[in-house]
Amino acid sequence: MRHALGIGKTIFNSGVCSIPFEDYHQLELVLSERLNRAKNSGAWPEQALRAFMPIEVESAVQNRDVQTVKEFEDYLNSRFPFVDSLKAKGLEQFLDENCITLNHHLAHAYSASVFSPFEESLILVIDGAGSLHPEGYEFLTLYHFKNQNFHQLDKKFTRFNDKGYSESIGLFYEAISEFIFNSKTLAGKVMGLAPLGKSMGVVDSYVSFLESLDWSKRFNGKSKEEWENSPNLNLYQDLAATAQENFEHYLFSYLQDIAKQYPNSNLIMVGGCALNCTFNGKLWKTKFFKNIYVPPNPGDEGISLGCAWSSLKDKVEWRPLPKEKQTSSRGKKREYSFDEVKKVFGKYQISHYDLNSVADLLISQEVVAWFIGRSEIGPRALGHRSILALPIRGIKNYLNEKIKFRESFRPYGCTIPQDNVSDFFDVEKDFENPFMSFAIPIKNEYRHQLEDIGHVDHTSRFQTLHREQNPQYYDLLKKVGEKCGTPILLNTSLNVMGEPILETIEDALRFFENSKVNYLVFNEYLIEKKS
Repeated sequence: MRHALGIGKTIFNSGVCSIPFEDYHQLELVLSERLNRAKNSGAWPEQALRAFMPIEVESAVQNRDVQTVKEFEDYLNSRFPFVDSLKAKGLEQFLDENCITLNHHLAHAYSASVFSPFEESLILVIDGAGSLHPEGYEFLTLYHFKNQNFHQLDKKFTRFNDKGYSESIGLFYEAISEFIFNSKTLAGKVMGLAPLGKSMGVVDSYVSFLESLDWSKRFNGKSKEEWENSPNLNLYQDLAATAQENFEHYLFSYLQDIAKQYPNSNLIMVGGCALNCTFNGKLWKTKFFKNIYVPPNPGDEGISLGCAWSSLKDKVEWRPLPKEKQTSSRGKKREYSFDEVKKVFGKYQISHYDLNSVADLLISQEVVAWFIGRSEIGPRALGHRSILALPIRGIKNYLNEKIKFRESFRPYGCTIPQDNVSDFFDVEKDFENPFMSFAIPIKNEYRHQLEDIGHVDHTSRFQTLHREQNPQYYDLLKKVGEKCGTPILLNTSLNVMGEPILETIEDALRFFENSKVNYLVFNEYLIEKKS
């Protein structure tokens, strides 16, 4: 069977996507971080490629952001015999010289279109920095999309100064993340911290603002305890609020103008900035656009998909994907027999799981690890690699202290059946949020009850679910609703802070052995720690 292969070799997220020519819906995507267990791994994707071998590759397309793939691979080869090692492993066909290279923002746009629910839309790509052009590095591109045809409407560029700062709003947010958390990859934490601070206002120049900061006060530690005991917490909160206000100001101004130029349009948002669910929720409320769609992997997790799709999109019959069929569960297909499960989890009690009994465990305030089918291909667990719990008051603190070890300011998300969404959240009945892309207010009468799946601003990053998207998870939600009156489960990723989402049975065993979670649903089996 012929396959189109896409290879993402980006700085903070590498991976491989394989799409069979016969049916693009059967694509598989593997992220390097899930295999090497290093979160936000930008390692050359050797392990991900080996996961697909042997495979009949019709075409291989690659992409890297900021620097070229050749520069990246030349650097690696200067440090150790990188090229020779790949040749010895039969992977030399995936070196830069043997692959087609695709523009970064175009890869994002192609990725966004594969499972678009719209025949026609605008696609906004916005991130820190993409490919280099004569005018600078792209950080915003707007396309018109119709039936897999892409027409560029706008593109904005930025340049770095000698300190690495630029006027890209994505890179400004990244720099604030580095100041607050000692990492460029923790924009999600900045977004979560923002409501606790007081913004310093909209700035005239991101570069000037960053240069005016007292960088001796940046966080230089690593642990949660070090951060929580920092004397600069108030500054960090205010900087987070400033980053969020400037992000919203920039994008609201831009998109309001775009909505006037292209009225009654559908909008797809992609690129790392599309993960800002606080802004997305506010944008949805403005009704600037007829519909807004954010794919499950808008960041660089989707680059390999866009690369693979670039060589296939004109050779297959594409159709929009209805919203009820949208899913993030497109990881590598892995089958586990009962003998394998018994071999790995042999010291635990193993039985076929019963929906009613798992619901009873949750009602009795047990925390359940939920490992079902193929993994999610984006940064959020959505009912295939999840930790589930009843959203009772106090569960947030318990998870933070005993299982997840997260900072106390960070909110947890949840999942609710699509047909119940408007009962608990301030949205219309047909509001879809399958990938936790929008933070939406909780209805006043439920804010106290659902406090542990809400933020300090009373919004919640929830997932809506049709039964067709994940029957086992949907049925569990409904069963919990029958038993307690609230068909909502706290849903957080199946990992601990700082680690990637679990991928394999071996990952599941390691998590189960080292956590205080006593129950694991692994596909059709319930695994219990013996008392």
